[in-house]
Amino acid sequence: MCDREYMITRLRRNFLWGIFISTVIVYIIDAAGHLLQWGLVETPFINFLTYTLPVFLLICHATWVLDLKRGLCFVLIASLIGFLAEVISLHYATLFGGRYMYLGDGVKLFEIPLKIPIFWAVVVYLGYSLTTSFHYSLNKNKPSRHTGGATLLPLLILLDGLFVVSIDLLLDPVQVHTQQWTWLDEGAYFGIPIGNFIGWFLVTTVTTGLFRTFEYFWPQKKHASDKWAHLMPGVCYGVLYLMLVSQAFRIQLPELALIGSLVMGPILILNLIFFACWQPARSRAKRCFF
Repeated sequence: MCDREYMITRLRRNFLWGIFISTVIVYIIDAAGHLLQWGLVETPFINFLTYTLPVFLLICHATWVLDLKRGLCFVLIASLIGFLAEVISLHYATLFGGRYMYLGDGVKLFEIPLKIPIFWAVVVYLGYSLTTSFHYSLNKNKPSRHTGGATLLPLLILLDGLFVVSIDLLLDPVQVHTQQWTWLDEGAYFGIPIGNFIGWFLVTTVTTGLFRTFEYFWPQKKHASDKWAHLMPGVCYGVLYLMLVSQAFRIQLPELALIGSLVMGPILILNLIFFACWQPARSRAKRCFF
């Protein structure tokens, strides 16, 4: 690799880690602030950071791990499918199990805040990356037409969907109680229809199913990431878990925090254990890590 390419790669890696560390710090502050009832976390600046940093991290991580074109393609597909699902469900009360509406006066398209499609991309990519990190930690390459493994695709797609639904089990009740949106047709799970989680599972599996199928037939030729980039999804999942649990306690729903801990906690612990035990083949041969 020439000096110019090396410098560009190093700058991209450093920028990714800078965004990652900044996101983790802000979300830890947010979680502690909600748990200890600090007024700081309610400021517009902190709210701005909690919305924008995950988006920057998504784009940086996706374009680093998947390469620029594939990363942007994932973001666009996930945002588009999420937006179409919202439009269908918001106006026909079908996909997410009942009628609901978004609150607030922000910029909306078809009554949907413009930030919603991009946050579909954030959570779906987090589920996809978490599954991929588990897969890599077993020293398995992604299924492809060159190396085989087509029978693994349904399992990977299933895990993508389950990981994202595990997030929404905490996310949706918290967002309803903080008046981000409201359900007009209340359901059995903290006022949320069970069909909502089926809808989340479908949106996620359709998105990652399309992308993983594309990856199978047109596999990535070269991986631009290192081992430690695959630690980021697990850490982000853990920080998101802490933030949502702290908000559950803040809105006096300890039973929600318990459910979230029983669902998200084991996934987080297993991911970190798998990563700690992961020795990439090249590293084992050289008796060192990346």
